[in-house]
Amino acid sequence: MKRTFPFTLLLGMAILLATQWGLSGRAYAGAGEGTMSPSLEEQLRLIYAEAYFNRGLEYSDKGENALAIADYTVALALNPKHVNAYNNRGCTYDDMGEYDLAIADYTKALSLEPKNAELYNNRGVSYKNKGEYDLAIADYTRALALNPKHVDAYNNRGAAYDGKGEYDLAIEDYNQALALDPKYAKAYFNSALAFQHKGEYDFAIVDYNQALALEPDYAAAYYNRGSSYHAKGDYDLAIADYTRALALRPDYADALLNRGVAYYSKGEYDKAIADDTRVLELRPDYAGGYNNRALAYKEKGEYDLAIADYDQSLALNPEAAATYYNRGTAYESKGEHDLAISDFDKALALNPEDALAYLNRGNAYYGKGNYDRAIADWKQVLALDPENGLAENNIQSVEKETGNTAFSM
Repeated sequence: MKRTFPFTLLLGMAILLATQWGLSGRAYAGAGEGTMSPSLEEQLRLIYAEAYFNRGLEYSDKGENALAIADYTVALALNPKHVNAYNNRGCTYDDMGEYDLAIADYTKALSLEPKNAELYNNRGVSYKNKGEYDLAIADYTRALALNPKHVDAYNNRGAAYDGKGEYDLAIEDYNQALALDPKYAKAYFNSALAFQHKGEYDFAIVDYNQALALEPDYAAAYYNRGSSYHAKGDYDLAIADYTRALALRPDYADALLNRGVAYYSKGEYDKAIADDTRVLELRPDYAGGYNNRALAYKEKGEYDLAIADYDQSLALNPEAAATYYNRGTAYESKGEHDLAISDFDKALALNPEDALAYLNRGNAYYGKGNYDRAIADWKQVLALDPENGLAENNIQSVEKETGNTAFSM
């Protein structure tokens, strides 16, 4: 909830009055010659407070948050009952990720205006951003009790339900928002996300279509519709949507990353590598980008480049079991069995239930001629995954090769 006053006019009024009374901004010092009555001084303080408040608005609109906070704080020092200054300072703190400070400001404002639906809605946003979804839902519900047509409160409560994994309740709230405002693109977008989280990709795509019909430049809607197509295995449609998102936001790293994965899934490894490389230019500390590019290099048979990228990924995230596993497969493809076994050991130390790591470590032991260790690993695969035909076939093949049936289960 924001008010817009021409702050330059108000500040000019304040300066004019101060000059007229010979104060030049000095505090009231009591009755006497050259002083001003308390009521007039209070009026001047309120005028100054409004001037600082409105300049704070200007700073907020420009994204100059520190300056906005400073002006809202002065406004509140001059007028401690300025509800809008508490609200707007809270909004600014929220923008800065200072959610506790934002909540404190909204709470103070609510102590002054306990029936203000917008304040409940705003405090709910900060609770949601903190991940405190139940408190957020409680505030949105209070906002709706005060204003049953508060479209944003329905949309925001839906987002909080989504955060809790209560997707059906989220969709109900989005539908309420859309009943009030059928052109609310954000509600269609959020409804699509909830369907996507439920795995109902066709319904998600329908809602993304609606959002894009209302806002054709909605980059996030293209990206997320692409993700839904991707989940359905419709890689060409996914790539088309990721590309549209990138046309609108060329530095959209997530769209690049997912497009790279879609290219990889299609076997277009050079395009995948190009996208992963661009991701790493934007996010040089992103371990997943190195891992993904390494996968594409490996599929091309460029094992040394793959291993170099896995090295980079593990330097950034040394607890990634899947990356140790992937690097192990690259070493095994090069015939470097000992290095492969070492990586599979690390992967299994981090994830002892990884049947694939046991399978491939068994293959590496087999490559070294250590049939006992190979058989032991393949049996462990079958203990974790009794239907694993590869492990079963490997055991049978070794039995035929060695003529030793002692390996049998």
